[in-house]
Amino acid sequence: MMISPSDLSVMMLAASDELLLVVDPSNRHIVAANPRAATMLGLTVDELIGRPITDLERSLPDMFYWNEVASGHHQEIALAEGLYARTDGSLLAVEKSIRAIESNGQDWLVIRARDAQARQNVESELEHAMSMLRATLESVAEGILVIDLHGNIGNFNHRFAELWQLPSELLREGDDQVLFDRIWGQCKDSEQVCERFLELREARDSLSFDTLELLDGRVFECRSCPQMWRDQVLGRVFSITDITERMAVQHELADARDKALAASRAKSDFLSQMSHELRTPLNAIIGFAELLQEELGQEQQASLQAITGAGWHLLDLINEVLDLAKVEAGRLTVESKPVELSALLHDCLTLVAPLAERRAVRLAPLAAGQACWVMGDERRLRQVAFNLLSNAIKYNREQGEVSLHLERQANTMTLAVRDTGIGVSAEDQAKLFQPFSRVGSKQKTEEGAGIGLSFTRQLLQLMGGDISLQSEPGRGSVFTVNIPAAEPPRASQPTAAAPMAPAPGTDDITVLYIEDDPVSRLLLTRVFAKQATIRFFTADSGASGIALCEEIHPTLVLSDMNLGDMTGVEILQALRNRPTTCQVPVWALSANAMPSDIAEGLSAGFERYLTKPVDVAALLNAIRSWATSQPGTEFDI
Repeated sequence: MMISPSDLSVMMLAASDELLLVVDPSNRHIVAANPRAATMLGLTVDELIGRPITDLERSLPDMFYWNEVASGHHQEIALAEGLYARTDGSLLAVEKSIRAIESNGQDWLVIRARDAQARQNVESELEHAMSMLRATLESVAEGILVIDLHGNIGNFNHRFAELWQLPSELLREGDDQVLFDRIWGQCKDSEQVCERFLELREARDSLSFDTLELLDGRVFECRSCPQMWRDQVLGRVFSITDITERMAVQHELADARDKALAASRAKSDFLSQMSHELRTPLNAIIGFAELLQEELGQEQQASLQAITGAGWHLLDLINEVLDLAKVEAGRLTVESKPVELSALLHDCLTLVAPLAERRAVRLAPLAAGQACWVMGDERRLRQVAFNLLSNAIKYNREQGEVSLHLERQANTMTLAVRDTGIGVSAEDQAKLFQPFSRVGSKQKTEEGAGIGLSFTRQLLQLMGGDISLQSEPGRGSVFTVNIPAAEPPRASQPTAAAPMAPAPGTDDITVLYIEDDPVSRLLLTRVFAKQATIRFFTADSGASGIALCEEIHPTLVLSDMNLGDMTGVEILQALRNRPTTCQVPVWALSANAMPSDIAEGLSAGFERYLTKPVDVAALLNAIRSWATSQPGTEFDI
């Protein structure tokens, strides 16, 4: 018997993804089927219609059910498991429901079934996904807490419970408020932390970052963000990280940095103090030696020249130590501008010529040619050249030779300094550029601190260059310097010199020297005593110097920077604040010779800053030049 689709509304489910069969309970034959049923069972719809349902169902509960139907019972089944035989011999596990309906006075049984394996697969996949999500949540190093929009705890991992030391019995109770009270109570500022939590619960779209300090000394980093599903906020996710060790390391690093800075400052202060303490006696040694050269006979000249030379050599060593310290501290700066290297080398050859003559070493002339321009600091390049030339002379042999060779290669200028001296062994070459390292037997008989070559290399590296050595004992050495080449600068248009003001008479010069060191006062007193056109006065303290300045109205004041009662800056300010002395030029003359000291002095208002030991001739020339020039004109001393 066929059933019309119009008689059964269930047939509207022909496109459903469920198996749908209509069975005549009187004979248990299938009277209608949907395409999905045919597909699931491996038959066509026509093949299903008219087939006994008992040919298809294979489970014992199915057989018992249809036996009951045959006896006249039309029991409805809400959900049951069953098996269907497929044409390929396999069995299809299903979940099914059976419902009785009436149409046109006829009873029918409608079977709806779903592939149970598909559901099981979906459930298995869902369970696997949830397991993976949970495993991921438990594997992270941070403690994770998820709350809903009302502040109720939705989820958390074991790390969160571990960080906040939440006991298991408390977790089993599941009382959110008790848990939160336990958490807030561990924080130093529990009220503020609780208020922050309530604030974040209301600020649904915001991100947060907070640092929590606990009563037991631990420090937590707390981040949170909204929990989103598509464009809907479901709650908030908190991530807690224990940063106690990191903070401890940061504090240790900060302490180490502060100690390093303190050590660096102490080193700088020590070098500055040592420079001051060494320069003050050197001022007397060099100054009086120069005065004695003018007073004593020819027999004593050689001795006085040795004293003066030794004094200036000690000053060079002091400057080298200070420069090396600045390089190591990263505070030494160099200029970068075009420098004509061949002219600079000619000047250096002239300076070392007396040393070469005394050592019986021949200086080969630098071949005349076109100008050789490099990019660097002229003063520092002069130090480099002078150091290499003096070393080549000192460690040469009698009747030896020193020669220079310049060559440009692409963007690099190469300077080779060659000598015919004692040479350096391969073992000693590795030590030669280390600070305070002196190698070879002749080093012990020559003056030096062993820092020249180390400082030379560091200077060159600051200017973008470097230095290397090729040497063989007994056959001499070649130091090769590489420095970036430069193009000649464009010639600038000459500017007209400013007109000179009428020069005051030099017999109008009155100099006041404020200095508490008696030896330094005695030295300049002896120096200026020979200058008939300069009146010279001294004061041994800041207070007496200020009073004397108001009394004699000097043309120029020279002031030390550290007196017993006042600093040089305080003396300068006191003179500037008095109407009778506010216009008097004040020069600093101090053993404080660090660049920072000089910069501080000039910024305080000193017109010039001279350092000890003072070059007597240069000082006198500077005063004469200043006195005969316009106010404010600067001269090199």
